[in-house]
Amino acid sequence: MRVLGAHDEEGERAADEDERQPAQKEQHVPEDVAVIGFDDSPTAWATRPALSSIRQPIEEMGRETVAVLLREMQDPGDTPRSVVFGTELIVRESTVGGAPSAD
Repeated sequence: MRVLGAHDEEGERAADEDERQPAQKEQHVPEDVAVIGFDDSPTAWATRPALSSIRQPIEEMGRETVAVLLREMQDPGDTPRSVVFGTELIVRESTVGGAPSAD
């Protein structure tokens, strides 16, 4: 079974045996359930087992957002454009075969 949290805090709750329902506590991370969060927040590496997570380029996204807003203010009639940012899978202990956390 695999679980992908919409953000790292959801992944943390799924990986934390104390947070799960009694029937779910019999399943162990990562042996029975692989858990991945999203955002690669400090929660991801502080969780035990350390949470695998999908990292987004937050600073790059912020810079681009400001640039888009400035362009829109300078030329309101300009055609909007789509910007796609890459992500990176950070593999940690919460997934089978995960590397020990070095964070």
